[in-house]
Amino acid sequence: MGNSRGGTNRNTSSKQTAHIAERRAKALALRKVGYSFREIAKHTSVSVQVAHNDVMTELRNIPKAEADELRALETEKLNQLEKAWWPSAIAGDDKAAGVILKIIDRRARMLGLDLPTKHILDATGDGNFDPADLANKLIALVVPDNQDPGSV
Repeated sequence: MGNSRGGTNRNTSSKQTAHIAERRAKALALRKVGYSFREIAKHTSVSVQVAHNDVMTELRNIPKAEADELRALETEKLNQLEKAWWPSAIAGDDKAAGVILKIIDRRARMLGLDLPTKHILDATGDGNFDPADLANKLIALVVPDNQDPGSV
């Protein structure tokens, strides 16, 4: 039932808010025990993106100590996986080596070990960056040939 202004009534909104909070808590609980985002999505009847967002939202809302505990738990899982796959990877198993690299990558991302990617603009194509040349090329893309660029 809507209110006199055509909006939703507070009871419905409260129920939706409670449902979302429960879903997010369930998503985080599933993630803690090792479920993938795809599995979480299936169990909570949402898209993979919503499942990911639910877990990330819950992680931002939990106390730092609990987040640190979850990070430590995830790190331990990665360590166990790495230990199991390491002998095969060292022996030359390409699949095992790929798994090890994924584990290393995941751990680095989770712990913030990777440096931000540096992007270099190259408007000239010869490895040199010329801001004026870039500006002229951008203007040429958006301004018709017969129009004065100053009038744009």
